[in-house]
Amino acid sequence: MYCTPGRGNWLRCWPPGRGRAPLRTCAAWQRFGQWDGAYTLDALGPTVFEAFWDHWLRRLVQVHFPARLVGLVASKAGNVGRRLLLGEKLDWFGAEVEVADEIQAALRQALDWLKEKVGEETAQWRWGELHQVSFPHPLGEMSAALGTLLSVGPFATTGGNGTVRAAGFSTANPFRMTAGSTYRMVVDLADPARSWSTTTGGLSGHPVSPHYADQTQLWLEDRYHPLNMDVDEQDLQGVLELQSQQEG
Repeated sequence: MYCTPGRGNWLRCWPPGRGRAPLRTCAAWQRFGQWDGAYTLDALGPTVFEAFWDHWLRRLVQVHFPARLVGLVASKAGNVGRRLLLGEKLDWFGAEVEVADEIQAALRQALDWLKEKVGEETAQWRWGELHQVSFPHPLGEMSAALGTLLSVGPFATTGGNGTVRAAGFSTANPFRMTAGSTYRMVVDLADPARSWSTTTGGLSGHPVSPHYADQTQLWLEDRYHPLNMDVDEQDLQGVLELQSQQEG
């Protein structure tokens, strides 16, 4: 659910080149070599790989596109990037360029970028430290006081762009979650009464309600609550009646 083991292998399996050896002494690279592909909170691998992947795709695109289009086109170069990492012979850089040297250059750029944006200590590069999610209320953006009252988060969260547990992010604000599943539902179609669901917050829009954000922890932990399709009156906690004011 949180794993993309193949993606980590793309970088570990690239053909040895004359520039690869120095990386073996890099602590971040050594930690990456032990990564199992899981985008879990304590893992360093997702941070290193995603930083590399972003710089690698940009490096590829710069060869054939003007600078003004690099940001737009980079995300579309994944297939080429994967094939080159796996050792396929492609005439992308030209005959005079060693692909292994380009890969190392992209990795070094990524490590330098992480040191600049996150910090020198690799302990700061834990996925849970960087990959966090918030559920901001529009009014919560107006002041800190309203944000404390109305917004929910931030929380460390697992998953990533390529995992079943979809948790997309941007490198603009390094690895903060920007997209994902806001509602999850599991239904037994042979017996719809056996259904489960969860959402990022709760069912109430009132900030002092106990149901304003009571499902957030379930969502973070990938757990669900039973979804009762048959509601009896005795299950209701209250009734709200809206009456229009008569004119005159």
